[in-house]
Amino acid sequence: MARLQPFKQAQDYLPRLRAVFFARWDEDKGCEISYQVPEGSVVRSADTLLEFSDVLDFVLPKKHLCGHLVTIAAEQAKILGYPILIEDEAKYERNFLMFNLCFVFDRDAELSGYEPVARRTGRLLRSMEQTLSLISAPDSPLKVKSMLEGLFEELNSFSELSISFGSSRTLDLKLFPFYGNPPRVEDWDVPIALAPLMRLRDDVTWDLTMYKLVPFIDGTATVQKISKQADVDLYLTRECMQHLVFFGCCIMTDAFRFSNCYTLVGGPALDALGDSEYPESQEMQEELEAYIELAPDKLAIPISDLLTLYTKFWSGVTVHDWMEQNQVHKLPIDVRRFISFGTIKGFLKRLHCYP
Repeated sequence: MARLQPFKQAQDYLPRLRAVFFARWDEDKGCEISYQVPEGSVVRSADTLLEFSDVLDFVLPKKHLCGHLVTIAAEQAKILGYPILIEDEAKYERNFLMFNLCFVFDRDAELSGYEPVARRTGRLLRSMEQTLSLISAPDSPLKVKSMLEGLFEELNSFSELSISFGSSRTLDLKLFPFYGNPPRVEDWDVPIALAPLMRLRDDVTWDLTMYKLVPFIDGTATVQKISKQADVDLYLTRECMQHLVFFGCCIMTDAFRFSNCYTLVGGPALDALGDSEYPESQEMQEELEAYIELAPDKLAIPISDLLTLYTKFWSGVTVHDWMEQNQVHKLPIDVRRFISFGTIKGFLKRLHCYP
């Protein structure tokens, strides 16, 4: 059987940079965007990414927020910055200089990969202003604008860049994928393989513990049962299952029981399953049919009938009741796989408590 893919609603770990701008405090105008790339993306354009007047108090915030990462969620965009405040009575007309180099993303972007970049860039600009007057010098516009263009183009294209400021300072940045901690695995969870683990077991050099556990992952056994069958310590079994989930080889579901209750939550995966116009939708439909069929020689069930069966799940109806009401036992489908397909794709959810 081909690899079963969970439906991915989240975007990639490195979101695309929509714009970069540099804001500073002007003695006469207050908070002002000095430079922006692309030009007109934030202000002075009819098609801006955000309403700057709504976020200016956070782009150049109060003193206690300076020197910290600040994330601003606007209506259509998300801004990440590291505001800098430098106080010097002799050097500046108003006794201080405040500025912020900000990165603009889509509203739903995950910014964990860009946080080190924003922090490092802000600290370098502060250091270069204190030593070389990079921001306040007469020739600063050309240098800052050139840096913004490099950040926008190089980070979007290559996820890294290197900018030299004379012979003494260099800004070296590289975006790294951000991986969260492995999800917690309970003894009663049931791992379902998303990859051909037995084939990988022969092709990939794994440690002995994982090698012993893989043959017992059949989509029905709980973590505790797998531990007993493989004669492996339960703690080590949970650790191995966490690694398999982390690398996308397994997904954890609840143990299948005919007394379980499920409900249809919908979402893009269900919409794609019911739409035959696009190749991705047709692939998902074929994936469902191949995953749930009991007898390949029997007549295939129309996808519309399968979707209708999914809509029959609601609060208070157990799997047993659902099968009786819809005569599912007469159909050539694997009920357990039919339900697990919906939970893997994210449009079917088990109800643990219901009225």
